[in-house]
This record gives sequence, structure tokens and C-alpha cells, in this order.
Amino acid sequence: MATTIEWSIETLEYVNDSDQIVTRAHWRCNGWDEVNGQRYAFDEIGVSILSEITADADSFIAYADLTQEKCLEWAWAKLDKDRIEARVNESIEEQTTPALKSGKPWEE
Repeated sequence: MATTIEWSIETLEYVNDSDQIVTRAHWRCNGWDEVNGQRYAFDEIGVSILSEITADADSFIAYADLTQEKCLEWAWAKLDKDRIEARVNESIEEQTTPALKSGKPWEE
């Protein structure tokens, strides 16, 4: 089975005024795979700083109208999404196919 990757926004930080301009998006990249009934998982978390958002911009979206998809777009624009997903995949692969194993052949 291939590693499943899911992104989410854990929380947003915003200016405490009537515009509620988002300044930071806390994200999580979660990956998992199941091998022989055993689930292997790894999370990478981070924060994207969104300092360029202003209330007078034509593309401004009110806080109440934001979606997770839009916030993920903003976060991904600030980071190397492919590299993060590759690290998550590598971690899962290391768990599912470890370089070292242990055991006793007479008990297997």
C-alpha cells in the first residue's frame, strides 16, 4: 500500500481587530501506511507566516469566509510542499522497511 498524505490547518493566528487579518497558519502534514495489519505514521508540523495579507487588497477574504483549502494554499506558497511530503514518505518507509531487524531464527 502507498503512503497516504493529508494536510490540515491546526489553527490560525490573526490580528485582534475588526479585520481579523490572518498572520500565521499552523499546519500539519500527516502520513501513514498500513503493512501486514500494522499502521505506521509520521507527522510534520510547522507555521507559515502570512505577512503580506492586507484588508484593502482586492483578494482579501474575511476571516469568517476562510476555508481550510484557501489557508493551505497560502501556507504551501510559503514552504516546499514536495520536500515535506518526501520527508514524511521517507520516515514511513524507514518504519515499514527498517535497515536493521531483530529476532531469533529459532523463534520465527
